[in-house]
Amino acid sequence: MEFKRLFVLFAVFLAVSGMAMAIRAAGADGDGGFLPRWEAATSTLLNETEGGNVSYLNLTGTSLTDRWAGFYGNISGATIYLTDDDSGTANYLYHWAVSGGSETGEVCVSTDASFDFGASSGLTSANEIDTVYSFGAVADNATNTFNNGTCGNFYFEEQGVTITGAVNATHETGSTFSTCAINDTAAAVADDLAFCAMINPSGTNYRGDTAGYELIVPADASTPTATTSYYFFIEIN
Repeated sequence: MEFKRLFVLFAVFLAVSGMAMAIRAAGADGDGGFLPRWEAATSTLLNETEGGNVSYLNLTGTSLTDRWAGFYGNISGATIYLTDDDSGTANYLYHWAVSGGSETGEVCVSTDASFDFGASSGLTSANEIDTVYSFGAVADNATNTFNNGTCGNFYFEEQGVTITGAVNATHETGSTFSTCAINDTAAAVADDLAFCAMINPSGTNYRGDTAGYELIVPADASTPTATTSYYFFIEIN
């Protein structure tokens, strides 16, 4: 019999209605929905002109990124098991419920359902994300996103791996969270990357609400209708 602090995972599909069923013993509150990308305009600049006129107009405006997506939520039902069963819940010798509000650990996402956390290290250059996702030299590329120095050291307890020097994206609008980028091999494809946030049950998300985690992830922007599938991993300490 061995002690296992389980990484559990489930899949979330961006820009697809609903949420995939949990893989292994994970569960999810909420519906996995998302806000509409655009709503009807409430006001539009109107200028009257006629033939022969040349008008001088300085314009301001905003655009919605198609290169990034976000996740946030709370951690509930956190449990640590002593078991030899991969699901963690079918058969176990003992278990410990983690008191609500005292959870620590990490939430990580990757497009790879078998991301190798045991071989992972901090991604030291956001250029690798730009290369993998073909973002190029645009305002909302990874280089201009993961530009807040490096994340503090964090530790994958089950794998015995300490992550250092990971590039950091500090969230905005009052959020207390940031996203750290890691890789499990030289980042040549999206599956080589994972994005992690530290669990904080009393954290504040970008909307000003209490949240246990929040992170941002790159998304396929090759076509207007492209979607990206992410697997979620959680370690509770």
